[in-house]
Amino acid sequence: MALEELEKELYRRDFDISEKRRTKRSSTSGRPAGYAGEQASKPPETWGEKSENERGVIEGAFEEAFEKTTSVGRRLFFVIIGVSVLVIAVSGFYLYQVFSARGIAVAIEAPDQTFIGSPFMLSVVTKNDSRSVLSEASITLNLPPGTVIVGEASDKTVEIKELGSIGLGGINRQDFEVIVLDGENTIKNFEVALVYKPSTLTTPFEKKIVKNVAVGKPALTLEVFAPNRVFSGENFELSLNYANNADFDFENLNLKIEYPPSFTFKSATLNPDAGNNFWNLGDLKSGSEGILVIDGNIVGPDQSFFDLRSTISVSLAGKRYDIVGRNTSLSISPSPLALSIFVNDSVDYIAKPGDFLNYMITYQNNTGTGLRDVILTLRLVGEMFDFTNVNTDGFVSSLNRVVSWNAANVPELRLLPAGARGNVNVSIKATSAYPISRLNDKDFILSASAQIESSTVPALVGAERTIGVAALETKVGGRIDINAKAFFRDAASGILNSGPWPPMVDAPTQYTVHWELKNFSTDVSSVEVRAFLLGGIRWTGKVQSNIENIPEYNERTQEIIWKIPRIQATRGIIGEPIKSIFQIEATPSVGFIGRYLPLVSETRVRGIDEFTGLEITNLDFGLSTVLTDDMTVGAGQGAVRQ
Repeated sequence: MALEELEKELYRRDFDISEKRRTKRSSTSGRPAGYAGEQASKPPETWGEKSENERGVIEGAFEEAFEKTTSVGRRLFFVIIGVSVLVIAVSGFYLYQVFSARGIAVAIEAPDQTFIGSPFMLSVVTKNDSRSVLSEASITLNLPPGTVIVGEASDKTVEIKELGSIGLGGINRQDFEVIVLDGENTIKNFEVALVYKPSTLTTPFEKKIVKNVAVGKPALTLEVFAPNRVFSGENFELSLNYANNADFDFENLNLKIEYPPSFTFKSATLNPDAGNNFWNLGDLKSGSEGILVIDGNIVGPDQSFFDLRSTISVSLAGKRYDIVGRNTSLSISPSPLALSIFVNDSVDYIAKPGDFLNYMITYQNNTGTGLRDVILTLRLVGEMFDFTNVNTDGFVSSLNRVVSWNAANVPELRLLPAGARGNVNVSIKATSAYPISRLNDKDFILSASAQIESSTVPALVGAERTIGVAALETKVGGRIDINAKAFFRDAASGILNSGPWPPMVDAPTQYTVHWELKNFSTDVSSVEVRAFLLGGIRWTGKVQSNIENIPEYNERTQEIIWKIPRIQATRGIIGEPIKSIFQIEATPSVGFIGRYLPLVSETRVRGIDEFTGLEITNLDFGLSTVLTDDMTVGAGQGAVRQ
């Protein structure tokens, strides 16, 4: 077969395949069945039409494949493309960071372990082996809690050093003297961050490094020895032992002791350098130690606890740091001479202004020894004690506010036998008014402290005298006042009243009612003011207040309710009272001719005293057309007329 005839035969076969595919598509698209036959009956295309027919075959195959692709597949395709772009971006940024930090080293040089109170050097070394100059470089040292840079304040936790530019191959070293102040047997994490800009980039970079330093025992130890329990007034010794366990000398050490207020300093083996609680211990060489013994006593109620705080500090670079401290607790054993106080037969009585306060002080000798020449004193402290009104068989000193008893006025106190008991009494009045002159004059307390003592000391008690003490604090409750007033002519309030005056039968007349609240000595919460409108009285809806909350009216019950979340102490005593105004309308009936018409019931106020936790209440009288607070109304004008 000739070459030309062979090519035509091959082309004819391709053409037949293409025609079959076209016939299949046309049948599925709803074309007439004869359409495919017409196309098939056409003569074969010429050789010059070959490329165009091939394109048709390829396009048809592509369209058929694309139509078979589901919408889910297309969405999956785009998701894969998006994830790929994100991965490339993140990887690029990561590589950007890595290559930008290549050749830049940061190291922290510090000991692996240290002692509390022992200064050490922490060095930050930065080296630039990259291909760029580092500009605007800085390091930030973050100090862990309980550490400080020597010479800086104890609460400074961050230190920033500006390094400027670091050239190619440049090395920068920054030294910090650090001291650990607490955290025995812990790990302190020192973090350093280097921030810089490569000369070829504008974006700053950061490189962090952490150094862990183990903290051992304090370089300086302090041990305090004292009895766990002492009698009130009994002398005892407080022994303080300190030692330098470090391999260096401490210089300029100071010791300070914080005593409870009732502690009495007697003596010490080393005289204090200031007051009775400060010693300059000077230098303490490595391996050496010292001892300080203090003698004193504490006066306090039975079973009470006291704390003493002992602290040793060191001066470094002009700053003083506390490097070791100890708390010591003491408790007061039940006294051989017991004492207790009651007021109005209670230990938690809440007083009110003008109250009579009846104090009873009981005492008992709990030892097996008779106690001679007993003296009992009661000190009364509080602005609301009225010393012009005191009743007692004791000696009263209004200057010192002390009442005292001894054998001169209570013969039983000359010798108090073993196991004997007794009591004395004082009656004193509280002032009728709160002594308020400033905003912070609030929460008044009446304090009573008693002490009984004898020169007789039972055996095995290391005291100069036998002492018993007791104390009692009595809170004075607060007070809140409500003042209710009614007006006919009240233009100053901004509410105009209308109607006939004097009031007439079956004719409406309007009135304004004012409520004023004054709060005295305590903060009061959940305040409510309530009153009822009486028969024939209507609420007009006009209402105002000088605070956010206004009175509301319950039409079903005819009750007016004013709720206030909280009122501070002295409001209205210092400054303006809390006020509200509302309008009512009254239409008298014939039954009130010649009489005054009642308008509003008595007004009551209640609230919770935040100082005592008790509810406090008060009230004001009801209102009528008498209008005693309206100065424009004459006497007797408020009676209803025909």
